[in-house]
Amino acid sequence: LNVTHSAMCYPAILAGLTHVHEACLHSKIRAYLELVMLQEIAPTLRANPEMDKSLCDRIPSYARSVLERFENVAVKDQLDRIAMDGSEKFRVQGSGVIREGIALGLPMDAFALYVAAWAHFIKREMDAGVEVKDMGAQGVTAPFRPGGTGLPAFLDMVDIFGDLAMNMTWRQNVTRMFDTITEHGMEFALDVVLGTVSAFPDSIRSDLRLDNPARRDEAVVTVVNPARLASLDPIMYTSEMLMGEGPSVNANAR
Repeated sequence: LNVTHSAMCYPAILAGLTHVHEACLHSKIRAYLELVMLQEIAPTLRANPEMDKSLCDRIPSYARSVLERFENVAVKDQLDRIAMDGSEKFRVQGSGVIREGIALGLPMDAFALYVAAWAHFIKREMDAGVEVKDMGAQGVTAPFRPGGTGLPAFLDMVDIFGDLAMNMTWRQNVTRMFDTITEHGMEFALDVVLGTVSAFPDSIRSDLRLDNPARRDEAVVTVVNPARLASLDPIMYTSEMLMGEGPSVNANAR
């Protein structure tokens, strides 16, 4: 519950939302939360030999109950409150899940978006001159102060990220998500993680496989989004869309 809270708050704030129930009623963020819980957290629980199988069988129903709790309008819980003390929350709740997921061979794209959005949130607050309410504020804000190197220095913080700071694949994934938010906004970044993008900026072309590159009139492209490996779909696009030679337009899946 707590790690899902944290994974939700930064993307939701960057999407312009204020309250938890607004985030949960936002179609993309709700789908993102389902991805976090069912495709990234749940596999680590099922792989734990100490986890009771009967509890594992109830993970989907528990995930639904979490979302029902979040969408309670009467609570009016604020996202800014949840965003407080992000460094301690990640250290205690988030980092272990990521390590376990990576050990299982999962790409952990949704958690990469969580960290990228967290970094963006800190940078935004610093740029606006707003105090970052975090017990580790001095450390997490330093990369985004004048003279700081930004995201690379943020990911270098071993006291928060542990051995993830040395995992180049993980760092590249967070960087890709961070750059996507910078260039195209939070909602597009959510589309990338959810595998629903219909345009291809430079930052995500590496996620595509061109199956018949010889044809210029159309190309069969597979969207290779690791978070959705279980449900890959062939999609029809013009090769100009893929190569960036024409306008980005919606395409029909088949």
